[in-house]
Amino acid sequence: MAYITIDFGSSNSGALLNTASGKEYNPADLIYIHRDDGDGGITKQPTVFWIKRSLLEKSSVSEKDIKVYSTVFYDEDINCVNFIWCKKQIKKALPRIVENREWVCIQYPKMELYKVDNYSPADTLIKAIDGSQFLFQTVLKIFFMVIKKECLHRASKASLSLDVNDINWGITVPGLAIWNQKAVGVMKKVVNSVFGEKITLWSEPECAIIGVNLSGRSEIDFVENRYSLVVDLGGGTADICVMQENLNSDGTTTFDEVKSTIEGKDSTTSERVGGNDIDRNFKAFFCRYLVKGEMVEDTPLWLYQDFLKENQIGAMDFDEKWQNLHFKGDIEEDIIYFEPGRAYKDWLKIHFPKALKKLDEYGMFSFDGAELREFVFEPVFDKIINTIEENLSVLKHKQITLDAIYFAGGLSLNKLLIKRIKSVSIKYFPYVKFLETSEGSVVGAVQRGGNHIAANKETLVRRMARKTFYVEFAQEFNGDMSALRSSLKAQLLNEYRKRGIWIRDSDMDEKLEEQWDNKSIDYVKGMVLYFSPFCLRFAPVTQKQSFEIVPFNLGNQTKVNVKIYSSEKDFVFFKNDIVKYEGEIEYDFGYNWECAELVFDPCSNAVEGVALFYIVDGKGNKLKEIEINNVSKRGI
Repeated sequence: MAYITIDFGSSNSGALLNTASGKEYNPADLIYIHRDDGDGGITKQPTVFWIKRSLLEKSSVSEKDIKVYSTVFYDEDINCVNFIWCKKQIKKALPRIVENREWVCIQYPKMELYKVDNYSPADTLIKAIDGSQFLFQTVLKIFFMVIKKECLHRASKASLSLDVNDINWGITVPGLAIWNQKAVGVMKKVVNSVFGEKITLWSEPECAIIGVNLSGRSEIDFVENRYSLVVDLGGGTADICVMQENLNSDGTTTFDEVKSTIEGKDSTTSERVGGNDIDRNFKAFFCRYLVKGEMVEDTPLWLYQDFLKENQIGAMDFDEKWQNLHFKGDIEEDIIYFEPGRAYKDWLKIHFPKALKKLDEYGMFSFDGAELREFVFEPVFDKIINTIEENLSVLKHKQITLDAIYFAGGLSLNKLLIKRIKSVSIKYFPYVKFLETSEGSVVGAVQRGGNHIAANKETLVRRMARKTFYVEFAQEFNGDMSALRSSLKAQLLNEYRKRGIWIRDSDMDEKLEEQWDNKSIDYVKGMVLYFSPFCLRFAPVTQKQSFEIVPFNLGNQTKVNVKIYSSEKDFVFFKNDIVKYEGEIEYDFGYNWECAELVFDPCSNAVEGVALFYIVDGKGNKLKEIEINNVSKRGI
């Protein structure tokens, strides 16, 4: 069985393939269908494509009718194709298709479904760049047929023998608190016609939480009634949702979107804003800069628009130069330098040579940084920040504690915006965690999260969290009690965080009072007995897992004392009604031991749902053991 998740974005789209059937879901095994060769950070392509008019006007289109040129079908003969998308391929094809009336260009079709006044999405028409109009459902159906064809081709190139019936497909859509049901209905109708019954719509904010948590590790923690704010900063929209985690009696985890966060409103910005608005603002700013000090009466935007009409390849180069500047740290400098590309400077020589006087000796234009940020970024940032602050304010008023803010989408790489979001957030929730994907790359959190859900939906809708079951810690310290406790807290916090478990300072103080009292801390010797988190690597657990135990007093210690905490313990970050047993293993070796192992065997008695913890000595002999009863098939 394979799982393919399609992230159909308002500005960028892509697909992700995973064949995790019968084994643990491993992010390293994922295949990003639309990743550019040599660029491991880009996982999607702009949702801009060229289609032959004849294909759009066919009364009925099948997959056999579609001939694609893209990052997947990159070796196709351009003369024989009728669908072109992905930046590199469009740039290569433009000279022969841009003036050809057989071709039409369509960009960002999903944005049509966001329109508030669109009361009949099923009848929506998409306007192409040349003004031609086509039925939205027809365009969308062809687009998904293309992606389906690409996914199957990519699978075959990876030597995966897949039958169409062996694939579970998923499409990500905005949260239901954001999208109206009529738009969802149109999506369902279209994707069912392309992918059949094995298709599921996944909630984007839910996928973002899962995908960000998966970044760099293989397991996720879930907590009953935990609230998170998902800020999905895309090119076309900034979608903001409050999500509440619920742990079900069958051991699965689900999320509820809190729709009433902003009373009387939906949970997105009041106006549709995103990274594309910043791009448009920059072009207007740049054109205004070029004519500054010159006698130009009309709006100067023609300096870009006319260039776009005459040289679309050059315009694509201009956009790439701007994107490189946009996401670089020096966008915060007092003076910002920009090089728009040779094609644009050559165009200016003919159409507005006065602008070239502003070039420096290195062929760069330079702007006042504060002026650029105020004109280009602030109008978009203000709308996003205002909506986030409204969400935070209502949560605070309702006395709901916000645990984390998740960032997703390409605009989340903008450091200026993230700084502002963090600044306003800590005013309401000083200890909120900020979680995002790897810095400096767009890694497809929504794609990855949706794919993870798809791969686990039959046995476990969400992965069931790491369980802290064993702690061992030894520390020597020559100081007073308060200093020792402070040092212990800092080291414990660090140990947890290395394993992806985040605890507030105040919570750790409480844990120290409750769990690590004077019986556990030897203030005379300045030692702490056996406290440092160790966690199960995967859940549901399907194989034995062992952890090394080392005496803190090497050469002068015969006993080991290991506490096993069930998920009923407060400091364990997951609660499960099924697990009732909590125990302690104490074993006296009778000699000074140097090393041993703590083993968790989930399959000790699968029929009766019993698992074992036991200690193994250095020679592999099983020693003391403890039973854990009523273990769910989904893991403890």
